[in-house]
Amino acid sequence: MEHLVINLSPDGNIKDIVNQNEVKEAWNLVKIGLESEMGNSVEERNMIEGGDLDFSNTLPLIKNNILYQLILKDLYHEYSELNKFIEIGTQKYTSQIFGNETVFLNVKRKVEKEDEIAKIKFYAEADPNNNGHLRDIYNAKLKDFLQENYTYSLIWTTEYHIDIKKGKVTLCHSKIKEKANSKYNHSMEYKIILS
Repeated sequence: MEHLVINLSPDGNIKDIVNQNEVKEAWNLVKIGLESEMGNSVEERNMIEGGDLDFSNTLPLIKNNILYQLILKDLYHEYSELNKFIEIGTQKYTSQIFGNETVFLNVKRKVEKEDEIAKIKFYAEADPNNNGHLRDIYNAKLKDFLQENYTYSLIWTTEYHIDIKKGKVTLCHSKIKEKANSKYNHSMEYKIILS
């Protein structure tokens, strides 16, 4: 399979995967090769079953990917508030250090205009009142091993540059830092430049 073909709604969200059957057929070919090399452990069976699920309905897998959240962000609006951060609500993030647990974030947005470029900046951080489940996981599974108290934080900043005349994103720069304490953290940075 060479390309994933997606069908977008007018607001830019993925409605469905046009070639989902081709995705499943490609997985079935890979699976045949894997099964001939694998044993029959619980982990190996779970991997095959997970692949069956993910590649039979690939949209949830794509939507859970950080690049999906960056590239297909809903940006195209009329913005009346400029040069100050505005709280825009909450967002979910999939933790990279807590086994795909959901992290609830508080999100702010700031829009700046510089010549013909609109700069849309997002600042998100973990909601301190809505992520107690992460503390429970840490205390149950990690505290004894890491020998340090839980001091969780997650900060995610993203900046988009949009060419106003062309109505086109020219830059997406995103940084994410998630930490459970000073010894255990995860950082990612993406910079996507489109010409």
